Amino acid sequence: KDVGGLQILIPSAAIEPSAPAEAHQESQKRWLDAPVTSSDTVLVNIGDLMEFWTGGRFPSTIHRVSLPKTQEDARERFSIAYFLHPDDDVLLERLTEDGDDVNARLKARFGVDPNEPLTAKQWLETRLAATYAGRKDE
Repeated sequence: KDVGGLQILIPSAAIEPSAPAEAHQESQKRWLDAPVTSSDTVLVNIGDLMEFWTGGRFPSTIHRVSLPKTQEDARERFSIAYFLHPDDDVLLERLTEDGDDVNARLKARFGVDPNEPLTAKQWLETRLAATYAGRKDE
C-alpha cells in the first residue's frame, strides 16, 4: 500500500504488454491480475490518505509486482510512477461527513481521529511509524 493520495503508473506496454502487476481483493483474500493490455493503459493505485479523505469510499489498494510466471514473460520493465502527497503543512480535512461508525472504523484502521486537525506531515509520520513498528535496525 501507499500512504499518500494516489500512485499513477504508466507502464511500458510496448515492451511488456502483460506486466505481472497484481491487486489484492481483500473480500476474497486473493490477488487479481492487473495486466497492461495496450499502450494507453494507466494503472492508478489509491493510497491510504485518499481512503481517509473519502471515508473509505475509495479504499486504498494493496498491490505488488510479481515475478514473471515463465521465462518467456521475463522482460525488461519500465514504468513512470507519480506519487501524489500534499505539502507537509497542508491541513487534512475529510471530504465527506459519514457519521460515527465510519469515523470509528477510520480511527481503528489508521490510528488517527478523523475529527481532530491533522497535517499531511503528521499523517505521513503516523503511517510510517505504523508501517515500521517493531522493526529492529541492525
